[in-house]
Amino acid sequence: VLLIIGLAFILIDIFILAPFEVGGARFFIENSMEKAGLGYMLSGFQNGTYGKTVWTLFLMKLYTFLWSLLLLIPGIVKAYEYRMVPYLLADYPELSTEEAFRISREMMNGEKMNTFILDLSFIGWYILSGITCNLVGIFYLYPYKYATDAELFLVLKQNYFSGRSYSNTYQTY
Repeated sequence: VLLIIGLAFILIDIFILAPFEVGGARFFIENSMEKAGLGYMLSGFQNGTYGKTVWTLFLMKLYTFLWSLLLLIPGIVKAYEYRMVPYLLADYPELSTEEAFRISREMMNGEKMNTFILDLSFIGWYILSGITCNLVGIFYLYPYKYATDAELFLVLKQNYFSGRSYSNTYQTY
């Protein structure tokens, strides 16, 4: 019974929550520039990119899990390397899986420790959220954290593309 319940949660995470993760990233990217509508939350299910979104985020979680089997630290490092993948898929739905992983790794190169310190700044909010049965998390912490991650993505994207001599293929700003 527990195996079936666990498998159901995994399938829900892969096929439903992963596209919402990309949609949430799209919402917070748009919300950083102007007031965004909740319709952006469904963007992971649209544009004919559902399959690629599900596959890419499945691989991201699988790779992170496999690296974590070696030791905890390599898994954490890989999680930070792949952190921008949902934001890249949200901002550039035409990216291939390999390009999303590569660009995320390059964007996070030299920024993993700064991002870790940024995450540590939320620890008090996570404690308060635990004390309040996650009410603070639902109404304040999670939106604040996702908005912060979207701003981090926009800064890293600007730094990444300004330091490259690419054509404006993937630039949208």
